[in-house]
Amino acid sequence: MSANSQMRNPNIDSVRGLAVLGIFFINILFMGNSLEGYIPTIPAAASDVPLEVFSRLLLEGRFIGLFTMLFGVGLVIQYQRFGQVFPIKRRLKILMLFGLLHGIFIWPGDVLLSYGLSAMVAIRYLDAPLDHIHKRALQFLGFSAIVMLLLTQALPTEPLPSRLSPEYQASLAPWIGPYLGQVLQHLAMMLMMTLVMLPIALLWYILGMMLLGMYLYRSHFFNEGLTDAARIRLLLLALLLGAVDLTLYFSESRALVNLAEITVIFSAIPVSVLYADLIIRLCRGSETVLKPLQNVGKLALSLYILQSLLGIACFRYLFPDWLQSFDRIHYLITALTWAACQILLASWYLRCFKQGPLERLWRYLAFGRTQRATNTHGVNS
Repeated sequence: MSANSQMRNPNIDSVRGLAVLGIFFINILFMGNSLEGYIPTIPAAASDVPLEVFSRLLLEGRFIGLFTMLFGVGLVIQYQRFGQVFPIKRRLKILMLFGLLHGIFIWPGDVLLSYGLSAMVAIRYLDAPLDHIHKRALQFLGFSAIVMLLLTQALPTEPLPSRLSPEYQASLAPWIGPYLGQVLQHLAMMLMMTLVMLPIALLWYILGMMLLGMYLYRSHFFNEGLTDAARIRLLLLALLLGAVDLTLYFSESRALVNLAEITVIFSAIPVSVLYADLIIRLCRGSETVLKPLQNVGKLALSLYILQSLLGIACFRYLFPDWLQSFDRIHYLITALTWAACQILLASWYLRCFKQGPLERLWRYLAFGRTQRATNTHGVNS
C-alpha cells in the first residue's frame, strides 16, 4: 500500500462516493428545464406520488447535505496538512473558477462557486474550539431556516403550469434553443443565486453544514460513527421532520406547499448524517468492502462535472423529447443507470491513473509543478 493511500480514510471516500452518486438523482430533474424542474405528465403517472414520497424522504437534500458536510471535512484535513489557510484559499479560488465556468457554460445548478465563497468564511473557524463550531453550526442553520421561511412568502401561490400548457412550452424553449440563449439563461440564474440568494439565505445554510462536517470530523465520527443512542435520536428526528414535510407538501394550500420547499431541506440533515453513519458501519469490518464507492469518491470533482455534461447533452441536444415524455420512473431509471456507469468508470479509471483529470488540473492550477499529486480528503480534494 502506498503512502498516499495510507493517508486516505476509506470511510470518507465511501461517503463522498455515495454523495456524488446520489446528487444526480435530484439534479437530473433540472438538467432540461433548469428553472422549473420536474412538471408532471398529463395525466400524471401512477408512480409519481409514491416516488415523490420516496424522493422527499430519502433523496432530496440528503446527498447534497452529505456533499456540503464533506466540504467542511475537507477544509479541516487540508488545514491539518498545510498548517495555514493560504494554500487552502488558493485551492478555493481555483474551485470557484471551475464553478463559474461550469455554471455559465454547462449547467447553472452548480454548487462549487457557492461552496468556495462560503468556505472562505468557514475557514475562520478552523482553529475554533469544538463546542464553538457546534454552536455556530446550529446557529447558522437556524438562521438560514428562518430566512428561507420568510422568503417563501414571496413565492407564487398559483399552481405550476401543466406540461402541455403554452406557458410551460414558452418557459422550456430557451433551454433547448440555441446555445447562446442557454448561456444567457445560465448567466441570469448564476447572478441571482450568487448575488441575491447566497448572501441572503444560502450562505448561512452552507456554512452551517460545513461547520457540522468540521464538528463531526473532529469528533472522530468518520472513524467511529454514531453511538446507539445518538443513532436512535437522529432516526426519530428524521421521521418527525419527514412527516411534517410530507404533510405540508401534500396539503391543499399552495402556501403550505411552498413551506415544504424549506422543510425538505432541513428534514434532510439527520438523514444525511445517518447515511454517513451507515457507510461507516459497513466499512468497519473491512476497508475494501465498499471499494466501488471509494473509487467514485476519489473522482468526485471529475464525476460531478461529467454528470452535468451527460445530463445537458441528453436532455437538451440528443433527446430533448425526454422533457415531454419522462415521468419520475424514467428519471429514476436513468439516474440508476448512470450511477452504475460511474461506478464502473471510476473502477476502470483508477486502474489506469492515480488521480482524476479535473482533480489533477485543480492541483496544477493551484500549485503548479511545485507539488506532486498527493491524495487528500474532502470534497475539495
